[in-house]
Amino acid sequence: MTKHARVESQVGALAKAISIAFAASSLTQEERSPRQIEFTDLPWTVPPLTSNLLLGQAELQSYLDTPITVRGSALTNFWRATLDLMYLSPSRLIKNGSHSTARGTLSYTKPGVRAFRFSTPAGYPGMLSPDAGVMFSLEVAHTAMISMPVIDLVKNESNYYVVLADGESIGVKDGRPINADQWDFNASGMVLDLLEMPRGLSSQECLYDQIASARSLLHVHSDKFQQDFQALDYALQALRFLTLGASCPELVTYTQVAPQNLRQAREKVAAVRDALQTMSMDMADKYKLQSIEAVLVPLVMNVTTFRRTIFASPHYPFTMEAGRTEKIQTVLASLLEELQCKAGPTA
Repeated sequence: MTKHARVESQVGALAKAISIAFAASSLTQEERSPRQIEFTDLPWTVPPLTSNLLLGQAELQSYLDTPITVRGSALTNFWRATLDLMYLSPSRLIKNGSHSTARGTLSYTKPGVRAFRFSTPAGYPGMLSPDAGVMFSLEVAHTAMISMPVIDLVKNESNYYVVLADGESIGVKDGRPINADQWDFNASGMVLDLLEMPRGLSSQECLYDQIASARSLLHVHSDKFQQDFQALDYALQALRFLTLGASCPELVTYTQVAPQNLRQAREKVAAVRDALQTMSMDMADKYKLQSIEAVLVPLVMNVTTFRRTIFASPHYPFTMEAGRTEKIQTVLASLLEELQCKAGPTA
């Protein structure tokens, strides 16, 4: 999923990636279907703003950085109003799971998206944590960076802010929220660490749904998810906030279809590998083409696609023209790479 993917697809894309990772694991059918949720006290926190983790073959960041719709100065107004409310009356900050100030300035974004993009600060509804203003400013700057035209991004140990097209700066400069003197906490030297930390208030409430079940299963069998464990844990927590405590039918759907799709994808990977191996064997080109057609059609492609991408004529020559074998190998190698992304890292 690209930076410019539609917000509506974010939950579905995350659910599909999670399901594929579970399908690719070595869990038995019995292990996949536990009678009860074993871990009911796991902490749920909004994932970090930045991460280098991979979820399957893709960067986790690509699933998390879906832009929101931002109109005019709405984001700047929301940032300033929220910083004031956080300082003056923190108990009024959250309503129905997301920032109350967003209901006016960012009302066209979904509540779950708002809850994910802008976390409930630690300490709410009482005295907020000292770094609450800094963390919120980092969240707003990151949202601007992925959602709006910016002319500059400054990111280092003491700064993380963007300069918008109108010249307005949003974020943290020299360790402090820009133009917010009421917040005296200074995060100089800490900004990069804060960007990579889970955000906001942590809750141990279990909703006993598909997301909670999948996360419990992940922790019960953490040894079988060594490569993807942290990315999957963050992805499932992201789903919890994006759905704002509601059910996630997409996760149920993809959990059911992913194993079958995965098996088909891996069969196709094996077929293309066989075809590549055949093209490098010491035999007449005619027999190579006959062999790879039998392997690839119809499992990987239909006859029309084979004629278009591999060899145009059904009448195979005993020896092809110079360079033709290398072109076919290049096509097959590209196809193999594409299929491996769908089949998972162990294909």
